[in-house]
Amino acid sequence: MSVLRLLPGNMQKRALMSLSYDESIHYDTTCEDGDKNSPFLSKTGMAKLEEVFVDCGAFHYSKLSTPKFLNGGFVRSSTTIDEWKKRHMSRNIDAQYLICSPDHIIHSDLSEEEVIARREFTRISAKSFLQLTSKFDNVTPIAVVHGRNIEERTSETEFMIGLGYKYIAFGGLVPLARDPKKVLHQIAGIEPLAEGDNLIIKPESPLGMLKKNGIKSHMFGLNSPEWYRWWKRLGVDSFDGSKLSQEGAANGIIWKVNQS
Repeated sequence: MSVLRLLPGNMQKRALMSLSYDESIHYDTTCEDGDKNSPFLSKTGMAKLEEVFVDCGAFHYSKLSTPKFLNGGFVRSSTTIDEWKKRHMSRNIDAQYLICSPDHIIHSDLSEEEVIARREFTRISAKSFLQLTSKFDNVTPIAVVHGRNIEERTSETEFMIGLGYKYIAFGGLVPLARDPKKVLHQIAGIEPLAEGDNLIIKPESPLGMLKKNGIKSHMFGLNSPEWYRWWKRLGVDSFDGSKLSQEGAANGIIWKVNQS
């Protein structure tokens, strides 16, 4: 069943979905699935989705040299739009959509040649994706920035800002999840942390540039309670991950029924 059923009604209207997964269960707003005796499940069905963030699923083809959807076909700007229209727009024409431009994850194990190829794929996709999505009034295009260090992420952020994106996401952070110092330095230019430090986002850092230009930010894959706190402190606009929804909500340790 859809994990949205475990969330309070006022939180069911917004969701992030990947093109790597079957999204159909999230559009079934009836209350036929799940444990009918559970106090956590709505007895009137789910709220209709009003805003959907669509991710092209780069995590699942990160080991492929050529990006491909899990259900077949090559990942391109045009095919990403086609998949969104077929799998989301056709089910909910009234929703607002935030859609990620196709990207290819860059990590430290890649050769320099592979890094260059993936960076070029992401840049070319971002340019054409911006043009294709301009035809839709209910779509906000999101560019994705990757990099192995703050210098690479800064360069890619500058490129995406130059294209005209108003919403930029940072990917490739999951392998660094247990190293907050590295993540915060790459994203916000924050130096190694010490107890009581006054944490300042460097204006020339990737996140600093977004704030200076009034551009929204998204963080991929990090939403444990600790990362939740960090993103709130830094004024990040949105973030995603499975910790809160799957582990927290499913085990009843985050969302509780108000008995009053």
